[in-house]
Amino acid sequence: MRRNIENIFFFSVFVIAVVFINALGWNHIAGIRINTVLAVGMAAVFLIKKPSSLLFIFALLAASIQWQPIVGNDILLLGGIIFFSFLARPYIPWKPSVALIIGICAGTLIMYGAQNPMLFLRAPMIVAIEIVYNVIAGVIVYGTPIMLSRGKISASS
Repeated sequence: MRRNIENIFFFSVFVIAVVFINALGWNHIAGIRINTVLAVGMAAVFLIKKPSSLLFIFALLAASIQWQPIVGNDILLLGGIIFFSFLARPYIPWKPSVALIIGICAGTLIMYGAQNPMLFLRAPMIVAIEIVYNVIAGVIVYGTPIMLSRGKISASS
């Protein structure tokens, strides 16, 4: 129970960071956008155990994407990816860190396939670089609460 509350707190902080990163335009490296929302959402899938807690984190993430009463296609698509990943999590045979990397790769490909499928043909390197960026962001988000809980990173320093 305590670990779940800590994870919810960590992810709430990450969502606030994502809002600032996206608002300030810091989610671009060399003109390629990092999908920070996908990275945080997929990391939450593998660290948060309760569906209600994951729904809370997703609601925060969705609000960070689009603060409007109408739900956009990108939010529905992202929600579907996160929901499916959460349901599939108990059946995935790999370690959570490996499943996270595969999930972020698949999630990025699904997002591009649904929103801009021609980009695969026109600029496959952009898609590949964004996958790398998303995986790096997801691994950082996934590893930070684990390292903090093990005492490998001091929260006070």
